Amino acid sequence: MIGPFQIVGRHPAQMVISPSNQSPWLGWRDPGQRFTRPQLYYLRHRGFDPDTVEWIMVRRCATQREMSWSRGDPIPAFEFECPIVLRRADGRLNVLSPSGESKIVLADGWVSHPPQNRRASR
Repeated sequence: MIGPFQIVGRHPAQMVISPSNQSPWLGWRDPGQRFTRPQLYYLRHRGFDPDTVEWIMVRRCATQREMSWSRGDPIPAFEFECPIVLRRADGRLNVLSPSGESKIVLADGWVSHPPQNRRASR
């Protein structure tokens, strides 16, 4: 467990996929691979070596659509490897998401600032 979060895997066990609003943070990798197929494709297409590229463990909180948890329980979070394609002057990173899209994450690897620990406010 990390703070008020509990890492529960790379992605939800059951996913709700909306064709008009697909998540860039979902993607599957082949066994034995660090990166997903779209990540590998775009790395090679952009001239990066998948074996030597710098990467970061990216984390995001689960949504209520993906999972449910009781108040006071640690918030489920997912973590997955993403190659870093650019370090920005403000400290944030441009990474290739599991779907192969270029996305910006915080310097510590979180997709966005995680919610505060609600258990401490009781």
